[in-house]
Amino acid sequence: VVWCFQSDGIGQSKVVPRDASLVLCEGRDFFLPDETGRIRNINDEY
Repeated sequence: VVWCFQSDGIGQSKVVPRDASLVLCEGRDFFLPDETGRIRNINDEY
């Protein structure tokens, strides 16, 4: 599962699960839960 940070178009955003085998998130906005269960942007790692 890939977690997407998805805008609703009116300035609000939400994190939604996506099946990585079916669809990827757009741009930089994809997240994975870390070992503590928090969700973070995997592109910000390292």
